Amino acid sequence: MTVNNQLNFMRPLLKTASTALILLYSTGIFAGDLDLEKIFVKGSFQQKYVSSLRSMNDGLHYTVMEMEKDKQVINKYDYEKGKNGGTLFSNDVRDDKGQPIFFEDYEFSEDESLI
Repeated sequence: MTVNNQLNFMRPLLKTASTALILLYSTGIFAGDLDLEKIFVKGSFQQKYVSSLRSMNDGLHYTVMEMEKDKQVINKYDYEKGKNGGTLFSNDVRDDKGQPIFFEDYEFSEDESLI
């Protein structure tokens, strides 16, 4: 392999390696931003999620089961803006000791008039 052939072979590799180093540096890998404590103890990189999300028939809204203080609610949200459009259901039911009774899941009737 001649010197020119070696250089032609090495150029793409050097370009890829230098791009990778720039990306790693800019994301903080070399800056010390990533450590085990942040990953496992503090949960800094933990995913965010929404539980019990239900799309509504109109395709514009969704509902989510959430906690507000010591009661469960089902709130309606707008997909486009993510804004709360109001509470559709609030669970104020208590047991004989005054403790809230929680539900695990919900579903709508076909026309979404009942939960």
